Amino acid sequence: MRIHWLIGFLFVVFLQANVVYGNEPKRLALFIANQGYEGSDALKTPISDAKGVADALKKAGFTSFIYTDLTSKAEMDKAFDAFLKLVSGNDIVWFYYAGHGKQEDGKNSLEAVQGEGGMSAQDVMRKLNDKNKDGINIIILDTCRTGANSHSYELKGDLVSVGGGNVMVVFSTKAGESAADKCESINKEKKHSPFADALIEAIHRYHWQPLEDTLQEVGQAVNKKMKECNQQQQVYVYGWVGKPFCLSSCLNTRSITITP
Repeated sequence: MRIHWLIGFLFVVFLQANVVYGNEPKRLALFIANQGYEGSDALKTPISDAKGVADALKKAGFTSFIYTDLTSKAEMDKAFDAFLKLVSGNDIVWFYYAGHGKQEDGKNSLEAVQGEGGMSAQDVMRKLNDKNKDGINIIILDTCRTGANSHSYELKGDLVSVGGGNVMVVFSTKAGESAADKCESINKEKKHSPFADALIEAIHRYHWQPLEDTLQEVGQAVNKKMKECNQQQQVYVYGWVGKPFCLSSCLNTRSITITP
């Protein structure tokens, strides 16, 4: 198992001290990027996607942890549980998965690089809800949603029944559809999937507006990129964070003029 730690041991101690002394909410992000699948299942962009989004979030004050090519469900669960220990209950938490996935009978599985099965997206949400009840939880899944009975829009395990007001779930594609890894016809030099590319750009350009609006920009950008690639992919967003939340300081758009 390989892991890229973006903070050192001393900063981990600092984060844990914040829990004890009740300082300002922490901004924490966990990325799991699986691309080293065997044969034709190998992917090209998840690791660069994770690094690109993490770099964009760094400017918004997030501390990110990136795990790559986890080989089993046990490794994926272990990485998530280790990260969860840093969450204190009122933090801003960003979970991002890029890699193969499937949706079967309304349940979403995030697939490990080797072996059968993978991490349950429903478990990710449940654990975040339990640990970060007073914070903001953002779950972003750049993965396919194909599988048995995958066209059903009824997701089980409360993954989209997120009316509690502190959870937002973002799928890079709709139920029953695949998510593009890379679109060669747009730009062969592109390092990211169309979804990650749009998300990185939106974080940089629209960090000052509510997250819901920023994600609308992502959806529009993905539609445009996929049309250029003669394909379709529709971003789906469920839930809301329940309070005005911007990645940086929110600006009153009514009092400013935006020029090209």
